[in-house]
Amino acid sequence: DKQPNAITPVHITNPAFGEMTNFIELNATSSFLRKETIKSNANGYVTDIRISIGDIVGKGDTLFILKTKEAKALDKFEGSGEIKLSFSGKISVLSTKDGVISAILHQKGDYVQDGDQLATVSDQNSLVFLIDAPFEYHKYLGKNKNCNVILPDGEKLDGVILSDLPAMDVNNQTQNYVIRAAGAKKLPEGLIARVRIETEKKPAAQTLPKEAVLANETEDNFWVMKLINDSTAIKVPVQIGLQNDAKKEIVSPSFSASDRIITSGNYGLADTARIKIVN
Repeated sequence: DKQPNAITPVHITNPAFGEMTNFIELNATSSFLRKETIKSNANGYVTDIRISIGDIVGKGDTLFILKTKEAKALDKFEGSGEIKLSFSGKISVLSTKDGVISAILHQKGDYVQDGDQLATVSDQNSLVFLIDAPFEYHKYLGKNKNCNVILPDGEKLDGVILSDLPAMDVNNQTQNYVIRAAGAKKLPEGLIARVRIETEKKPAAQTLPKEAVLANETEDNFWVMKLINDSTAIKVPVQIGLQNDAKKEIVSPSFSASDRIITSGNYGLADTARIKIVN
């Protein structure tokens, strides 16, 4: 505790009046909603792969070259003069849509059968963010609700909630929501971001920096240290409302814009403490 006659150096601020907003933040993972599986169109061996993970392809592009089992068996005679081959046995596997290669499921030399999955082409325009939200948040997650998607590098994208999936995770009691973010189509799948969603807004709230508001150990009583002159501060109980990382709403009492509230040096100060204002 401060000594009764001690003079404590303090920094001060004035109450602010303006918009105050509360948010919730939830983790989100990027995912492609639309994916096309590229399948083998014959039995044969993979002799050429013309794509890599992350490549952008167009509809009709050649992705794989297959050689039929029969043609492969005749390879040893090619050029020997024993048999003159009139066919190559090569078959092209084409992309069925525009997109980005998100999976390659076979390697050169593999034997595949007709209908086997070879690769996955994802529609870049279908990239969304999926969040798992506790059910108690559902009232904040309505369709077409605006939000912000915050990427790991700090970039913020404007987002909107498209829909919710009509099923709950039984174990976690969470529900999936689909969020579209502007500019997200160039991002990779599996990126973990944070989604910030507004829960409450007050247009004319009285606020103070969070460091100006003190609390007891159980955080059920709050107060500030207010200057009554240039050398004395008194303890003023307050009731808080909305709060975020930077500031707290003061519901009562009503301060004036000229009131001086201590932001630094206030911890442990007694009522009617002697103080000295420092810049």
